[in-house]
Amino acid sequence: MSSDRIQTEHDFYSKRHARRATISGRAWVKRDLGFWHRCTVESQDASLVTVSLDNMDELTVERDHVQAFELEPGDLVFFQTWEGGISGSPGFVIAGNGEVAEIEFPNSLYRETERHTCFFREIRFYNDLPVLRWKKGARVFAYKPIPFNPPLFLLFPATVERVHFDVCVELEFGDGGSGLAPITLVEKPELNPGDIVYTCTSFVSHGINPDERWSPCRIIKRNGDNFFLQDGTGDQFESDISMIGVLPKGYQMFDGKFEKISASLPADVRRPALEPSGFGDVHIIRTDAWQDAADEPITKAQVDALIALDPELAWSADHRSFSILWDGHPCFWWDRHEIRCAMPTEVQLAKMIAMAIELDANVIGDDGKEYH
Repeated sequence: MSSDRIQTEHDFYSKRHARRATISGRAWVKRDLGFWHRCTVESQDASLVTVSLDNMDELTVERDHVQAFELEPGDLVFFQTWEGGISGSPGFVIAGNGEVAEIEFPNSLYRETERHTCFFREIRFYNDLPVLRWKKGARVFAYKPIPFNPPLFLLFPATVERVHFDVCVELEFGDGGSGLAPITLVEKPELNPGDIVYTCTSFVSHGINPDERWSPCRIIKRNGDNFFLQDGTGDQFESDISMIGVLPKGYQMFDGKFEKISASLPADVRRPALEPSGFGDVHIIRTDAWQDAADEPITKAQVDALIALDPELAWSADHRSFSILWDGHPCFWWDRHEIRCAMPTEVQLAKMIAMAIELDANVIGDDGKEYH
């Protein structure tokens, strides 16, 4: 199939049809961000199917999340950019043979047309997504494939240039670069006080491969495109929106893995935008005033012991930030002498009191109000 047969973008995106009703052997499973991935059916009952992925992960999902799709010439797919990545480069199926497909990357999306042969395990695609119409010039946060080490999958400020085939967005990023992103990795730029964002906390140049470290911070205040942030050590600083990245809404990086935030978490913890409660910063300390916390510090060893006893708590994978995760969500920070939380919700404040009881400590707000 030549590239001149896949140029039209009108009415291109349509629902795929499964090959058969009974599912067995090789199939496709719907996973994060609406993508379908290659899998093998292991077992099933009337409502659930257990599958294994080619990376040896195993999961159990609802039956309608596993289908025996046949990829056909002209189907739009996303070729995985690198092992473990969450996105991919859009292209069209030319032909398939067993577990291998020939993919064309046309000059309508790239500077020139290229063809590559890849395995089905390297392909993902959408099926039956609701169509979202982005207008040219819309300001968004969009995924940019940057190979962070350790892995970190961030969306950055961008402007929409065009939407191709309903599911592929052409973008101009804030740093002047351009790119293509799958539509489930493009979001409205909704950032509010209390939200967790990422910003560059260190930069070391190595020629064409600089070493950038992006760490989680909490938004304290916002004024247009300017943000007042607090990092994991408690330091506060200003940052422009061009130096901010966010994880896709509803997802988190936990222990180096990208995963969906559990729906079983309390709503005040799992929601992407944490509404400020009016508490300001709240401190777990062993003194009567948070300004004197250094006189009787809560040590890292004591926080280690607290985390070891509480399965809901864990250190962030980025140990430089000393961020403490609660059920996988960054909520608290250990700051040399104390544990802090910026503008905690009612649920987070209750957790802080429980932590303080275990540490034989006090919970005191910036204004001196005692909560425990």
